[in-house]
Amino acid sequence: VIPRRLRRAGAKVDVVAAYQTRQPVRSGDRLLQLLADPKSRPQVATFTSSSTVHHFVRASRGASLDGLALASIGPITSATLRSYGLRPAIEAESYTVAGLASAIVKWAQEQNQGLAAG
Repeated sequence: VIPRRLRRAGAKVDVVAAYQTRQPVRSGDRLLQLLADPKSRPQVATFTSSSTVHHFVRASRGASLDGLALASIGPITSATLRSYGLRPAIEAESYTVAGLASAIVKWAQEQNQGLAAG
């Protein structure tokens, strides 16, 4: 979308791939174990791209995600989560890993304040 719009505006655009999505490691069984075990179940799952969402959905194979906060690096990744019927609880304001980490910290602080008030 961005290169196309820039070209329409008269810019000369060269698209250079900065990273490549690779096939995920076959860790679906481990993920299912983590999600099923209350002792090891994570509080937050982070997603840094739409491909991480696609791979997670395939690997989790319908496991219960109740109570798992989904953290997205930005609006495109959040839209991909929503396309699977998943609601992001956290979305970075700055679309970087550092921004995602900051958003998770802010969310955790809000959760702790809610517990203290309740």
